[in-house]
Amino acid sequence: MIQAQNKQTDSKLVTFLKEKKLLVAVVGIILVLFIGLAIMKSSKKKPSGPKVDPVAEALKAKQLEVDKLIKEGIAIFKDAKGRPSWTQAKAKLDAADKLIPDVKTVADNQKLIAKGLQLDLAVVYVSLRVNSLAFKSQELRNKLKGVPELFAEVKDFISEPAAKYYGENIKKHIADLDKRLDDSKKVTEKLKNISFLLQTSSNNATKWKAVKLYDSVINDVTNPGLKQCKVVYNLRNGLIDQLISSAAIRQKRYLPFTGKSSLIDACRTQEDIIAAQKVFNASNPAANVALNTGPAAPMGTVNSGGGHYSGTSMPASVAAKYMAKDFAGAKAVADGLAASNPKMKAIAGKLATIQAAYSAASSGSWGSKVTSYETCLSIDASLGGKLSGFFKQQIAQNAKLHANTLLSSASYEAAFVAYNKALANGATDMGNTLKQLEKAARNTYLKAYQMGGASVEAKNLYRQVLKMVPSTSKVYSDAQARLAGGAPTHEMGPIKIMSTYVPPTMRPSPMVTIMRPPVMKVMRPKVMKGMKGMKGMRVVDDDDD
Repeated sequence: MIQAQNKQTDSKLVTFLKEKKLLVAVVGIILVLFIGLAIMKSSKKKPSGPKVDPVAEALKAKQLEVDKLIKEGIAIFKDAKGRPSWTQAKAKLDAADKLIPDVKTVADNQKLIAKGLQLDLAVVYVSLRVNSLAFKSQELRNKLKGVPELFAEVKDFISEPAAKYYGENIKKHIADLDKRLDDSKKVTEKLKNISFLLQTSSNNATKWKAVKLYDSVINDVTNPGLKQCKVVYNLRNGLIDQLISSAAIRQKRYLPFTGKSSLIDACRTQEDIIAAQKVFNASNPAANVALNTGPAAPMGTVNSGGGHYSGTSMPASVAAKYMAKDFAGAKAVADGLAASNPKMKAIAGKLATIQAAYSAASSGSWGSKVTSYETCLSIDASLGGKLSGFFKQQIAQNAKLHANTLLSSASYEAAFVAYNKALANGATDMGNTLKQLEKAARNTYLKAYQMGGASVEAKNLYRQVLKMVPSTSKVYSDAQARLAGGAPTHEMGPIKIMSTYVPPTMRPSPMVTIMRPPVMKVMRPKVMKGMKGMKGMRVVDDDDD
């Protein structure tokens, strides 16, 4: 029975396999293919290599970038077609140093670029200002101190066109400035001698002589540049004003100045200096700070929102124009803001006053300029005083020139007032002016001294001396002692006049008159009685007394 069942089961399995023969064949083929593909894939698999270090790969990439930056930075000044851009070269090397610090090649080139920047700054600074009347020659010459040596350190590392640019500019600027300073010294010495001449005598003959001397300076064939010495023209024509009363005749004797003012410092007028400053400001706005003694910053406390201010403060829009000395522009902005804030009306009014005074200071006499700048200084103080340094400098310069002009016309008291204003506003080179004032004061003192000192006229001269020199001067104390009824300390010795020859007619008379001794009468002794026999005998006085 069991065998019958197995036989029946086998017959069923066999029957199934026989019926599904095709399916079994397909499955077998797929299995074989799968195994074959797996074997082929495994046989093609590459052997694994060493593992990659990501840190080392990153460092390698940085090194390549640093090398590129160094090469690009050096090329900026090594291949420059003219003046190189040292700031761009610096940016490249700084970037390289930031990627990998303390690389020797980077450090060496950074030092070279620092010298290049210093060289470039000095040359460009002078080049921008050397042909402007607004800048003193000595200031520019000082900027070139050590520059030739700096150029010598750099020139072997820069391109030939770059070396030519710096070399030629340095050589030309130094030569021009040195000659200008030498010419200025010569002109100053000549003007000083003419001024001394006018101090010794203020008569018309001396003044005409001074006019001729001024003409000789202008027509100096050894230095054609003096033909444009405007200061000499002004001094010469100022004497013509004093010598000739008729306007028509005076006009004929004037020597008009034409052309461009000389760059020689001693020949520059204050009007030309101010005008040159304005031109420079307009042409080089980025360099305006160099002309200001104070920082180019808004005045007072400025709110970044604008329009909120108090006291003497200004909005940034007004302050920026004010610091650039564009007073008309500052007033225009202030007027616009005044519509929304009444407080700005007062500031706008002050700006109008300072604008008018500043404009007036560009022309007129030295004395009127001093007055105009004093007005500017006063208004500036009420607005925060940010331009006080600039206005004081202008007062000092013009007061000094005014003092020298007054000295040449023998207006000594007024010259002393101008001298004090110059000192009060920061002038430091007033020693020569003081010497001239003291010399004039000593001559005035001697005139009073010759009169004996007791007369009203002599006392008035002594009082005049006190208005010509500071109280620290010796001649001041001498005159003061005379007025007090005493004697100056120098009375015990000869009076010395500061290297000025005094003619005999002006020499002081001696204070003591030598009196002749009285004639002594010889008393003869009376002949006594009993001595008649002694008649004819000679009496010999052998006393020692």
